[in-house]
Amino acid sequence: MGVGPDIVTGHDFRSYSMAIATALVSGLITASARVKDIGLALPPTAYFARFALNFQSVAMVTASHNENGWTAVKMGAQRPLTFGRRR
Repeated sequence: MGVGPDIVTGHDFRSYSMAIATALVSGLITASARVKDIGLALPPTAYFARFALNFQSVAMVTASHNENGWTAVKMGAQRPLTFGRRR
């Protein structure tokens, strides 16, 4: 997608989200990304941090409004879009 290696990450309050976020950050760093992990946060906070810290991308580990066990990674790769490029 032509996106730079700078990414803000965060995770929600679920007991297992921090472990998933840690694995995500580890993989991103292994792939040579510059990661700023904001830790426990609501998704809008991660989206805000992306702009406030002047990072190109965001990845938020969250189940959002879903029940436990339905965790995913919400991503945004090209500002100002949250979920990537429109087709």
